[in-house]
Amino acid sequence: MENKQALKLIEKIQKELFKDNFEVLEIVTDLKKLREITLDLNNPFVTKALRLAYQHLENNNGFLKNANNQLIENERNKKENLKEWKKDLKDVYSLQEFEEFIYKIVISFE
Repeated sequence: MENKQALKLIEKIQKELFKDNFEVLEIVTDLKKLREITLDLNNPFVTKALRLAYQHLENNNGFLKNANNQLIENERNKKENLKEWKKDLKDVYSLQEFEEFIYKIVISFE
């Protein structure tokens, strides 16, 4: 059975990410709360993916990487990735789907 609190947090994160200028601190806080839930659910993959996601957000003040306080080259591709992620995020309705979504993002940063 899905955790209702986790699903509410996922929905809240989705709504925040759909904004043009989302609040990084708010998303990081929600990802940390969601990570605590996945710890209780004994789901190590999602737990680690959530930690990596919020650490990346904290370190880069967003999903896009910075190098010497400037955006890395190829900004267009990053914006396209963000648009694709937002589109994919609309189809997330469970923890398993959220796990797959986070995995896709984490892989793209490797």
